[in-house]
Amino acid sequence: MKTFIIPAALLFSSVAFAQNTVDAEQEGDNNYAEVSQVGANNSATLYQNNSEHYLLIQQGAPGNPATGNRATVVQSGGVGSSNRAQIQQFGNDNEAYVSQIGDDNEAYLLQTGDRNVGRITQTVSGQQNIGSIDQSGDDNDAEVRQDDSGVFQSIGSINQSGDGNTARILQQSRNQGYIDQSGNNNEANIQQIYGSLDTYARIEQSGNGNQATIKQAQFSDFSEATVIQAGDDGMVLVNQRGEDNFVSISQSSGYANEADVLQEGADNVLWLTQAGGGNAVTVTQPGNNNTLIISQVNPF
Repeated sequence: MKTFIIPAALLFSSVAFAQNTVDAEQEGDNNYAEVSQVGANNSATLYQNNSEHYLLIQQGAPGNPATGNRATVVQSGGVGSSNRAQIQQFGNDNEAYVSQIGDDNEAYLLQTGDRNVGRITQTVSGQQNIGSIDQSGDDNDAEVRQDDSGVFQSIGSINQSGDGNTARILQQSRNQGYIDQSGNNNEANIQQIYGSLDTYARIEQSGNGNQATIKQAQFSDFSEATVIQAGDDGMVLVNQRGEDNFVSISQSSGYANEADVLQEGADNVLWLTQAGGGNAVTVTQPGNNNTLIISQVNPF
């Protein structure tokens, strides 16, 4: 059974009525799609093939018309395909893209701000992967990509309530990655490479102009890294290449603090706090069972 519902589009323009568009194609069994467009110049493109897909796209709402949004979804097939996708655009001039090919994927994308770009890609995946993007700020760019996870579950989530932020999550195994950007003009990247199981990475940026990257490479199983940047213009790079490593970095205040961390051994622990301005640290832990606590405070 295939169902496709498009409620009547309501078009609002001070000059003339503008056209909303929908391009849809469904094949296979038990597909479902529902598109609602309230506003002007919105476009929705969706393709669903094979079985048990679900899709909901909302562009604007009664009393809150949206204009200039674009939503594209491609859900293909695979063994036991049970993909679901949900795109909601209540701001203006946003772009949202979801592509799911494979098994039991889920994707959620909510854009209530303006001029945001969000992408969720899940390919050749097994069991249940979850990709989520929430953009309530303006002029943000976010991407969650989950590739070749085998029989494992990955969770990638990005929340952008600030403006002008960029966030990327790449997951290739059974991992969890979270990015929260409530400040402005920040950059955050999480890379969890194939062969790294049960890794956890979190980046929180409430300051402005910060950069943070967490890389959890092959054989970094059960490693955890958390970066919190509440100051401005900070830089953090974390590389974890061994098992059961732990990193916690807090740039709690100030500006222009830098941290470069490499953990190549196993069961290493690093606690780092930077406050004030102009602090810099480089840490390498090549051995095993090392614990290091560093506090840098430079009043300004």
